[in-house]
Amino acid sequence: MLSNWPIRVKFLIGLGLLLLLVSVLSWSGLHTTYAYRGLVRDLKERAEELPLAAKLSGQVADLRITLSLLEGLRQNPFPDDEADQIPTRVIWVREQFHAQLDQVEETLSKYRTQLEDKARNGSPMADTQREWRTAGEINETLVRIREVDCDEDWVLDNVGKVDQLKFELEQLQRLATVLPSHLHRKLRGFREVVKSEYRALIVGTWVTGILAGLIVVLFVKLFYRWIFRPLEVLIDGSRRVAGGQFDFRIHLETNDEMAELAGAMNAMTDRFRAIRDDLDHQVRERTKQVVRGEQLAS
Repeated sequence: MLSNWPIRVKFLIGLGLLLLLVSVLSWSGLHTTYAYRGLVRDLKERAEELPLAAKLSGQVADLRITLSLLEGLRQNPFPDDEADQIPTRVIWVREQFHAQLDQVEETLSKYRTQLEDKARNGSPMADTQREWRTAGEINETLVRIREVDCDEDWVLDNVGKVDQLKFELEQLQRLATVLPSHLHRKLRGFREVVKSEYRALIVGTWVTGILAGLIVVLFVKLFYRWIFRPLEVLIDGSRRVAGGQFDFRIHLETNDEMAELAGAMNAMTDRFRAIRDDLDHQVRERTKQVVRGEQLAS
């Protein structure tokens, strides 16, 4: 049935197969490339959390050291000649504590901003519920520390507030240490996800390659059946007729322009054969007349 279609339609079918082949290969290459780029982007984005988490943990450790200095100034008074310097040193260390606390809050704010950006990007690793929960607990701990720190005289008089600050800073240190562990755990799970994804990509690439190969085989087969084979039959028939086999007829199984050309060549051969037979007949008649004339003359 397909062999009876016009060559124009067959050409469009072949062109469609080529476009399909190019589309399949292009889709496979682009899909693999974009998947790889997305994987690298996800890892890069999530890896940016680690420096901030480490910075946050270091800043909390500095807070604990500063608080220890304040305790040392209270528990180990200086000699009489330096007693007037104790409030000044306490105020300086307390201001340092305030500045470090501001840095912790600023780092936490940057960390939460990164989490928001990852949620907007729709990353496969954008599940940051545990990070948000830990960041919220850190923020609550900072609020409690701020409430204690509002009293400017706690560094000299209130032992209970110092102990509360020590407890809150220990909690803050624990939470800051736990914060990057969520990402580490997610990366370990993400390794399995990536493994399954690249296996799927490998399988998809093989399937795409096999499909492309089948399309090429189909294209070659159709080209041979629709174009090359009919041309081969036409050329062979033309050579036989040119060699004097005027009884030979070209037969094609198609019903397209090639078949019309074969029919025209067969008709031309019939016409040429009829002309040849007529000329042979005329030659024979003319020869008989000449022989008869010579006989009469003799």
